Amino acid sequence: MQNRSAVFLFAVVLSFFAAEIHALSDAEIRALKLTPQKELCFVGQEVVFTLELPDIDPSLARAEVPDFSRDSVARFVSARKSEIYGAEGETGTKFDFQISFSSAGTISLPPLSVYIKRRFYAIPFEKVTVYENPATIQPQVSVVFQDNLLQRVRKSSATIPVSVGETIRFTLYIRYCVQMLHFSWNLPKNAIFIETKRYDIARGEAQPKSFSPELVPVAQFTWTPLVAGEYDFPQFAIEATAYNGTRAKPATPAYRFSVNPSAVSGRGQNTPAGGHNQNSQSESLFTSAFQPAQPSADTESAALASESVAGAVSSDEMLALCKRLAALRSAERNALPFSRACSERKAFEAGQGIYAPNEPNKPLPLTLLAAAVFFALLAISFFLFRHRRTMFLFACIAMLFLGGSIWGYARLSARYAIFCGGEVSPVPEEGVSSTMVDGGVRIKMVETAGDWVYITGETCSGWVKTSALQEIK
Repeated sequence: MQNRSAVFLFAVVLSFFAAEIHALSDAEIRALKLTPQKELCFVGQEVVFTLELPDIDPSLARAEVPDFSRDSVARFVSARKSEIYGAEGETGTKFDFQISFSSAGTISLPPLSVYIKRRFYAIPFEKVTVYENPATIQPQVSVVFQDNLLQRVRKSSATIPVSVGETIRFTLYIRYCVQMLHFSWNLPKNAIFIETKRYDIARGEAQPKSFSPELVPVAQFTWTPLVAGEYDFPQFAIEATAYNGTRAKPATPAYRFSVNPSAVSGRGQNTPAGGHNQNSQSESLFTSAFQPAQPSADTESAALASESVAGAVSSDEMLALCKRLAALRSAERNALPFSRACSERKAFEAGQGIYAPNEPNKPLPLTLLAAAVFFALLAISFFLFRHRRTMFLFACIAMLFLGGSIWGYARLSARYAIFCGGEVSPVPEEGVSSTMVDGGVRIKMVETAGDWVYITGETCSGWVKTSALQEIK
């Protein structure tokens, strides 16, 4: 009996030492990680993390349920332990943990508690980058500046300091986009703005429909401010198709630039908006900038296309067309809404393939003001007769009509015209590198400087000669 007890005790001790001998080494422990089974992980979709323990029998391995209570981003879904076999038939263990994420970003999960051969180990999860679900994500636009421009920003200021005549080079990028349907921009004021390179996506070529987080270059630009002051970063009008097939208009990142006088241009001799430079040194600084730029292949093709369109209509015919458009819109402006003048203008523009917003009406705010006065008088009369509820009702109606009248007069304060076509310049100067724009476009007149007018529209913005405009009166 004593011999059997001794044999049994010896077997227990032997098995204990055998387990210790076959325990995992430090190098093996450091190599263990729970790795995701998908290259791309998305919000709301379940991701399987796998831990494999070769040569470890399933009876000798146990894992606790992950606890993500401190991290609301991750949620444990389910776990599974299975048996695996090596190349030589040896038995191993595999753990699969299903986890979902509620927000995007690079996420680090707390380590998993695993017991292997009666020993405790903290096995880390591999870091995972979670992206927004392609079914809901929208295209995003970003800007990359060359020459480490953003490093100039000081903590005390949100503006980027540059000098007059300094060329700002940047590249426009987009991601989460299948196809760009529209790409244009407004010409920055008092500056030379040139597109130096355009990529395939900006020409409307479709991208692979499979999800990719990579930034896709759209176009490269140079922007040279010519007048000191503070300016916003140029805004781009982009319409793109998302992965879910919807159309989106991603916004351009907002930057603010503080353009300081150049040391070459002297002190206090900057060109005012709409004026001419008073300093000969400043003129010499921008002589090279005022030379016509050598067009790239994209610019040449665009210029040829513009010439072919403009060539179909003579200058006299274009002038007559613009005068007719201005006359119809002037008649619409002086008529009541939904009048015959509005219908005639729409029919004429539709025949020319032109579609533009309606004109604000001069009689409308005056009519609304008269209605506001009428209801105000009624409110006063009911107040005198101490009918407070009726007085309050008519006073509210009078305020509504007054608000509509103010809104109508605010719309009328803006000046509009029909652009007859020609050169659109970044500064009110002749001989500057300009952009050719076709005529027949309704534009807004923003500022006047001598014979020059600064205009803005859907297809162009910049300085033009007054003779190139037919004002809508």
